[in-house]
Amino acid sequence: MTEKEMGKLFAFLTALYPNIKIKDGTLEAWYEVIGDLDAGVAKAAFVEVLSMQHIPCMPAVGAVRESAARMMGNVPPLPADAWALVREAIRRDMPAERLHPAIQRAVRGMGGLDAIGYAEVPIGVLQTQFMRLYEPLAHSEQTRAQLPESMREFIAGVEIKQITG
Repeated sequence: MTEKEMGKLFAFLTALYPNIKIKDGTLEAWYEVIGDLDAGVAKAAFVEVLSMQHIPCMPAVGAVRESAARMMGNVPPLPADAWALVREAIRRDMPAERLHPAIQRAVRGMGGLDAIGYAEVPIGVLQTQFMRLYEPLAHSEQTRAQLPESMREFIAGVEIKQITG
């Protein structure tokens, strides 16, 4: 989104809540934390969050980013849905690369789709193992999806530096 679009978004917000005072630096700060979002997605996220809150105030940045991530499809599937996708991938002999990154990581942790498909343990045991692996990975992936692009790039740079240094 552009700074002009951010200004329009805040004009919309102050039209909804005319008693909110926009201090110097507020637009710039908000632009820094949500400026990487598409303007339409940002407005829709604000509307969703504002529609659910009962106190007439600016929404939390985290609530807006969470809503936007969900709208853009960046949120990992729920654990039961993720397991269903794994089972479907095994039945259809699909490559794991077509699954959500959090599911891919959990599947790799279990030895891959073939290892899951040919395992000689009850399906309930496999499902429990998958859920235990997947839930923290999905949470981490969701957290990462909610971060501003600049923060994701920074973290990726730090991770690379730690690996090489």
